[in-house]
Amino acid sequence: MPLLMGNRRVAKWIGWTPPTWPWCKLNTNGTRKQSGVASVGGLLRDQSGRWIIGFGMNIGMCLVTMAELWGLYQGQYMAWQQGCRWISVEVDSLCVTQLVSNPVAHTYEYAPLLQAIKDLIKQDWHIVVRHVYRKANHAADFLANYALSTPLGFHIFHKPPPGLASIITHDTYGIAYPYLILS
Repeated sequence: MPLLMGNRRVAKWIGWTPPTWPWCKLNTNGTRKQSGVASVGGLLRDQSGRWIIGFGMNIGMCLVTMAELWGLYQGQYMAWQQGCRWISVEVDSLCVTQLVSNPVAHTYEYAPLLQAIKDLIKQDWHIVVRHVYRKANHAADFLANYALSTPLGFHIFHKPPPGLASIITHDTYGIAYPYLILS
């Protein structure tokens, strides 16, 4: 096994997994380019991996953590509006999962957005937010990057945008990719 600074790396198979009934799965992602332009994307799928609805939001200039938080907020709100009450949320930002699981520090510039996320979590539904590796969040990553090509603002996708269908198919069939992680 390869060594890296005294730590061992092990191969792990990483891929999207469908939720169990009655859960739906929400994957969200935020991205920021070197220019500072940021966008978010996300999608909601059922227990069979079928598309329910998706979104993209071209934010303009912002920090990557703020973009990730916007993705989580917009995704939660969209799931609530769709009537889903059992939601498994996956994000590939460990920072965001830690921020959501800890008390809000009002000194953060994103404290109001983080509080809005926590307020949504407190609604009358079952919601779990967890971290996944980027390879398991490929469809949301695609949508976040796709949103960069859209006008500023929030956009709902009732069907997958061009290029996303093959990623969703891979996810649905359980295709996983080897990934070296620190053990």
